[in-house]
This record gives sequence, structure tokens and C-alpha cells, in this order.
Amino acid sequence: MRVLPVTLRRDDLDVEFETDLPYFGSKFIIIQMGPGSVVTKQIVFKDNVNTLFVQTQVQAQPPTLEQAGELAANFNAVVTKSGENLYSFTGKKSNGVIGYCPEVQQSYVAYSTTKDPVIIRCKDPE
Repeated sequence: MRVLPVTLRRDDLDVEFETDLPYFGSKFIIIQMGPGSVVTKQIVFKDNVNTLFVQTQVQAQPPTLEQAGELAANFNAVVTKSGENLYSFTGKKSNGVIGYCPEVQQSYVAYSTTKDPVIIRCKDPE
């Protein structure tokens, strides 16, 4: 995995989210997968106690329940289907959502160390 530090703004993601946490930092992550690679954008919000990660990547199809479950397993969490193209998970140390915005073919993951619900939605296409 290669990490490229860049400055992303909150508006650089194709999703909208709500948080009272201050902006902490951002980066692009390039994940090498076999002959290809996946580019992921990640923005972090953090205070002295809690952290929120919001991450998106281009993806042609929405994640399946099985794929969402594999991702949630990384957090020792249980995933549940919350709506069309939307899953939520709750673990011992974090909770979050996994979703898909078909208009822009972006999947997203948002997870937080707080027990407050993570609120995220697709931006309206312009």
C-alpha cells in the first residue's frame, strides 16, 4: 500500500456528511490489488477524544452484503442492511456506514470511534 499525502477539502468527496469534529487531515491511498490498483480518498476529523474517517473510491457496482460484511469484520463489527445501497455496522470500538452513490459510481465508508450515529448521504447530482 502506498500513501500519498495531499490536501483534500471536505467538498472534494462525492458524499455529504455531518460532524462537529474539527478537520484533522487528508490523503489519497493507492491500494495495489493484483495487476491493478484502487485509489481511495480519505478525510479525517478528530478532537481529543473522537475520530471520524470518511473514505470514498470509484466503484462500478454497489458493494454486496458479503463485501460489506468483510469490511465490517475488520472492525470486529456486525453489519446490517439499512436501506438501498446502504449498510451500517457497530463494533466494540467503532461504528459506521458503508454505502454507494450510483449517480457518481462512488462507494463510501465512514466510521467513527464515537457511539454517535454516522450520518452520510450522496450529494445531489448537479
